[in-house]
Amino acid sequence: MILMKRIYSKLPIHVTTLLKRLMISVFLLYVTRLIFLGFNAGVFPNLVVTDFFVALWFDLITVSLFYLPYYIFFLLPIPIRGYKMHRALSKITFHFINALLIAFNLLDIEYFKYTSKRSTSDLFTVLGAGNDFSQLVSSFLKDAWFLLAIFAVLLFVSEFLYRKTQVDFETFKTKPKGFYRSNFVAMVVTIAVLVIVARGGLGLRPTGIIEASKYSKGENTAFVLTTPFTILKTLDQSSLEKVDYFPEDKVIQYFNPVKKSKPQHILPSKTNVVIINAGKFRT
Repeated sequence: MILMKRIYSKLPIHVTTLLKRLMISVFLLYVTRLIFLGFNAGVFPNLVVTDFFVALWFDLITVSLFYLPYYIFFLLPIPIRGYKMHRALSKITFHFINALLIAFNLLDIEYFKYTSKRSTSDLFTVLGAGNDFSQLVSSFLKDAWFLLAIFAVLLFVSEFLYRKTQVDFETFKTKPKGFYRSNFVAMVVTIAVLVIVARGGLGLRPTGIIEASKYSKGENTAFVLTTPFTILKTLDQSSLEKVDYFPEDKVIQYFNPVKKSKPQHILPSKTNVVIINAGKFRT
């Protein structure tokens, strides 16, 4: 712990600011997870302490993935972080991504009751199919209005904590000597670390949804995963493609489910026939 504090104290001010802001998102994402657990506690009766640490690890992965454009922009080795335009754009981008993560996680507090799994990208396909999208949304908002209240409170907390991270950065006029060199090194090292976290480690393959079952029981994977993570990881999964092996006019030629029988007229017309197969009993 002492070593970590020493390393943290040596980091450039803009890097520590970035880490603080990412931790805000991790914190709020974890809060939504605990709210999710509160509303669905009966589904996870066998949670253990390690599940909560695995859940935190997936929150770190999720935040590192979604904020990739944000921290690349924020770490650019150019003395523009001290200007109002940069501060405004950074703030808008941060809150937009943060609101997206919170909204997705809050969505499954109610939707999980119908699917028993974390939502994936096929949710958008389901919502987009048919003409009852507006009816589904209005019904959901009516039944789960409290989620909007929670969402508003969490956004307020996000803004409150974000303001605590505001510091004065260098501009072109106030940049110190060696600014470009030190900031370039900080950018490369910080992005490298965050990308490793986003991948879930140094493995050959990035951490996916299936890895949750390696660190937790299968019945608890919906708890340790996050909805933004499962949606992002399934975006590139295409649906089944319809394959036509025969032209429609040839299908009946090779496969015709309609069979025509030839009545023998043995029984009177409209006679009901019941066949009972008693079978054989063995002792």
